[in-house]
Amino acid sequence: MVSSRGLKALMGIEERSDEELAEHVDESSFRLSVIDAEDWRAVLTLPFDARARLLDLAEDEGPDSVSDFFTLLRLDSEAAREFLGLTARTA
Repeated sequence: MVSSRGLKALMGIEERSDEELAEHVDESSFRLSVIDAEDWRAVLTLPFDARARLLDLAEDEGPDSVSDFFTLLRLDSEAAREFLGLTARTA
């Protein structure tokens, strides 16, 4: 993200690197689920909006539903699409 010169100082926003932001943990931070590389590659084969729907699923239904989705994705990708509410073969 790029901001106008002086905007961060004006808004009182501290300058931090991407690494610092990634390492930052506060009282509202928590790990909901961990997705391994093989499962994520499978998600990337789905329509682009599957990523957002997977995040919605995690937020709305919790980690058990995310786990259920990946189990289903390994067994039947069409059923996994339906699980996320995606239409068949949309790209």
